[in-house]
Amino acid sequence: MKYMKVIFCLNLILIWSLPAFCMVPLEGIIYGGQSSRLVDQKFQGLLSYRYSDSDSDTAELVKLLNYRGMNRQGMSLAMFCEDLPDVNYISEWQAQSASRSIIGNLQFLGIDILSKAIAKFALKLEMNESDYKNLSENIVNNYCSPNFTVYSKKTIKDSLMSNFQQKTKFKLPSISESKYFPEAAKVRLGTLDSIKKQFHYSILNFRALCSWNGDESDYRLLVPYLQDPVIMSYVFNSIMGQKLSIDPVEREILIVEDESAPKIACEDLICRPRKKEIFKRLFPRMVGSTRLQDDLNGLYCNRYAKARYRPDSVNSQVKKWIEEMTPFQRQLEVISLKSLITGIPDPLFALDKFSEIQEVAKAGVLERWNKWSNRQVDKVQISQLYEEPLEIELVSMIDTPEIRRGEFNVKFNIGLSEIDKVLTDVDKIDAYFNLTFKNRYLASVRE
Repeated sequence: MKYMKVIFCLNLILIWSLPAFCMVPLEGIIYGGQSSRLVDQKFQGLLSYRYSDSDSDTAELVKLLNYRGMNRQGMSLAMFCEDLPDVNYISEWQAQSASRSIIGNLQFLGIDILSKAIAKFALKLEMNESDYKNLSENIVNNYCSPNFTVYSKKTIKDSLMSNFQQKTKFKLPSISESKYFPEAAKVRLGTLDSIKKQFHYSILNFRALCSWNGDESDYRLLVPYLQDPVIMSYVFNSIMGQKLSIDPVEREILIVEDESAPKIACEDLICRPRKKEIFKRLFPRMVGSTRLQDDLNGLYCNRYAKARYRPDSVNSQVKKWIEEMTPFQRQLEVISLKSLITGIPDPLFALDKFSEIQEVAKAGVLERWNKWSNRQVDKVQISQLYEEPLEIELVSMIDTPEIRRGEFNVKFNIGLSEIDKVLTDVDKIDAYFNLTFKNRYLASVRE
């Protein structure tokens, strides 16, 4: 018996193709006719698409699945608009009242998250209480519209200060403890510049949500937020009293009831949180409506998806804010709010220039590949014993050119393995040697 160490040579084709099987007949491999049937169970399961050996980090897995679920809901909402659903209310005022209630829910949910996130960022950046108090006063007084009714200004200020003083437990978007993201992204997102950038955009989120005055003809800075189907799906879940629930074992994303979900309904221009029964009474429904979700989706498709900035805004301060926007600022504001909702930061906040995206992406792919391939190579080094007999086969000389010329020789094929049995015409080495036979043996063969 000989001893052989089997080492797999992995390449990109194996990763993306169907499961690779080994220990199939060599003849089939050479001629390209191998069967997909697994021959040797020793090698079963050695090749895997899994990035890590286990999913023991349940919290991070749940966070990722929730992120996926939100994006899927957003995609479904965007696809709903392809059918151009009709929106038919008894009056335009009712349509505006329903829309105003939806935006009130967005403001309510957003300001609640941001009052915690802003305080947490300030604590992380070691801002002293005096400076933070000035910040809180300034953003509420300078950004919040006098017609903002979902919260009172005093409530927002108190919430900002309370979250800071009590060192809020709110978790900022982070992947530092996640095994599902590359170290290159973790390091960049953990820098001081990245944290400051995320803090800056959270304040811009606050400005956008708090500055709307209830005017349905001008959504002001809310335009990109209302256009985004992921954010609006999140708002619609709250209005319908539901939420995403994650089963980490089965990796399923479920929609379940959420009795604690806030619901905002408006009377005239005053929007407040309402109990479920009061919300049903106050929230206008479309003519012939059978499902609340259809009403919400229809308003999104006909109003929010088509929303645009009003450069001729009557409010000079809002007009100035719009004119001062940097390229891609509106997109980054939306990304910022989605990061705060999902808990997963976007790598864009780790970049100084957009041109660095390729560098970060490449580093992530290389790191993931190296970890996976190194682990698999270590795993699939297996000892396998096999026999390799030396076989000698007599070659028939009947009707060969040598016999016709009178060149009488005895030819043998000497093989060392299955491969030599197949390769009869190529990859052979010629060797000559003399054979000695006794006359009596030749005579007996002749007879």
